[in-house]
Order: sequence, then C-alpha cells, then structure tokens
Amino acid sequence: MDQYETERYGLPAIDRAWYWTTIKMGAAITPKRYAVNLFSIEAQRLVALVDRTEINISSDRVRVARMVGMEPYSCDWSMLMVLDHLNLLVSDMTRLIGGLTGPAKLHGRFSDQQYEPDPDVGVDVIEGFAASAEDFVTKATAFKGLRGNRRFHHSWLGPMNAHQWLCWTAARTRVHRRHAVQIRNVSGVV
Repeated sequence: MDQYETERYGLPAIDRAWYWTTIKMGAAITPKRYAVNLFSIEAQRLVALVDRTEINISSDRVRVARMVGMEPYSCDWSMLMVLDHLNLLVSDMTRLIGGLTGPAKLHGRFSDQQYEPDPDVGVDVIEGFAASAEDFVTKATAFKGLRGNRRFHHSWLGPMNAHQWLCWTAARTRVHRRHAVQIRNVSGVV
C-alpha cells in the first residue's frame, strides 16, 4: 500500500486504539444478542433518518469533519453513499461471519478499499441496505460458535474471531449513523 492509500484508507493511531479497545476488549464481555440488537437498532435508525430526509438533500455530497472511527475518504459523502458503503460492508460481513463459524476456507484480509460507495447511488440503496441489515440480523442470530478459534485478519485490528467481527460491524454501523446525522446537519436540515 503506498502512502496515498495509507492516508486515504488508514486511521490515525488514536482511532485504531479506540477501535481496539471497543472491539477487542468490548467483545470479550458483550453477549451476541446485545451486539445483534445494537446493529439492528442502528441500522433501523439510519434507514429512518435517510427516509425522513428529502431526496435532493440525502443525495448531495457534503464535506464534513472526520469523526473518530471514520476514514479520511468518507468525509465527502452523501447520506445515500453512507448507506451504499454499509450495504456493501454488511453483505460481506454476513458471509465472513458465516465463514468463520463454518468449515469454509477463508483467504486474504479485510481492506476498507473494497467498500467505496458509488457517488451516483440512487434511492434504491435504502431498500437494499434495509434488506441486507435484516438478512444480517437473521443470520447472525442463528450463527453458533462465534467465539471460536478461527480468525480473519482486519487491516487495523489484526486477527479477529466471528464475535469480534459482529461487534465491529455493530460499532461501524453506529459510527456511520452518526456520520449520516453529521451530513444532514451540515446540509442545513435539523
């Protein structure tokens, strides 16, 4: 990864420390049902937030200050781009967590570069994200053995088990719901 990619997709050390504490330490004491419920609540709030916002506002790209937990490349997004990013991410997290709890062979490592949203995404992403979130909740609730020994490498946090990935997905959804609120507020909607 060259310097540009490190600056664009990487997180400052303080953010990585926050994520490490929240995910690695928090996952040790967080029950699965709590993580699934947190994800579900945040996903529903995000869909409701975008649904209540006028379409021209939710599709306008807005420059916002970087929040803790957000990569630098996500500071110039629209609310629909936030949903598109999470739609791609949640679909992959469903497969990844399922793979970590099953016999599938997993190769490679997680990289946020795969989840850049489409700048021209349309309103159909709202239904797409709602469906992906519902599928994630249904499957995550049914998964067994989340705290097993199988790991998949995260670019900031290192190797994580399925339960840690579940907690990370919930935390990530919360960060991006707050991100969407920030975008809405900068757009002048209160």
